[in-house]
Amino acid sequence: MFLQSYGNVLNRAKTPLNPDADFVRWTKMFKPQVENRLNTRFNTFDAVQFTAHSLAGAIYKVKVSVGGDRYLHLTLFKPLPNSNEVEKVTHIEDGKTREDMLV
Repeated sequence: MFLQSYGNVLNRAKTPLNPDADFVRWTKMFKPQVENRLNTRFNTFDAVQFTAHSLAGAIYKVKVSVGGDRYLHLTLFKPLPNSNEVEKVTHIEDGKTREDMLV
């Protein structure tokens, strides 16, 4: 899975990376959570960039294209295996553009 392939970047939180197909598919599982929290529906929901670091699991900052010139910045948490925690969206920033830096 993608987590192993990105394991070597988990502590380089300031280095934006381009996601591979597995990472893009993984981020799509958060679409319903984001839509519910923002009370809207998106036709497009594609990760275009991310940063990662580890802290009792993996924390990903992800830039997501949701159609047109609209982007979201999401913070996603992937817990350690056997931690009994669930993967979840911990923060959403709306009103972003492609040029906005992930911070």
